[in-house]
Amino acid sequence: MFAIDEDENGDELAVIADVTRDEAWISMPASESQVISQWR
Repeated sequence: MFAIDEDENGDELAVIADVTRDEAWISMPASESQVISQWR
């Protein structure tokens, strides 16, 4: 799963989760996540 959320300051965060595991997820600034998605 890939979703965009906001942190407490209103900045965009990308949330990347492994839906096969309940707690396998990371979040990072959305601008940095675009680089990671290009590797896929």
